Amino acid sequence: MDVQFSSHCGENVELSNKNNKASWRHRFSGGIAFSAQQLTNTTKLKLDLTGTGHAYIGIITRDPTSITDMRETLSRDVLVAKEIRVHKRLTPFNMFASTKEERRCIVFECNGETQFMNIESYTDVWLFIYIKFGGVIALLRKF
Repeated sequence: MDVQFSSHCGENVELSNKNNKASWRHRFSGGIAFSAQQLTNTTKLKLDLTGTGHAYIGIITRDPTSITDMRETLSRDVLVAKEIRVHKRLTPFNMFASTKEERRCIVFECNGETQFMNIESYTDVWLFIYIKFGGVIALLRKF
């Protein structure tokens, strides 16, 4: 099965027909999107950012389809792994579940840097991207 963004996303996000590409709509500032699938122990995702703008990448610990207020979710429910500024270049992220010091974590690799986010073993998580502003396009696929 292909990986996709959830069709339940912020009003400022425009998804491609296959839901694997998200871009910021210029009506308002900011747009949030989530992976449709949970990040499991076998999930390996690649997120490519292109264009010019500012974005945050991380995880959310609740099912995105249950969200009724995107702005509240941004301030309360997301865990940011990386803040990134993209300027006319491709910025690839690799994300996968792993263990570090016997604890479950989500690993984010980008530009030679690795960020570990520890999570409880029973916690369900989804990828989130918040495109704060700019002409950023995010392409989600299997790693």
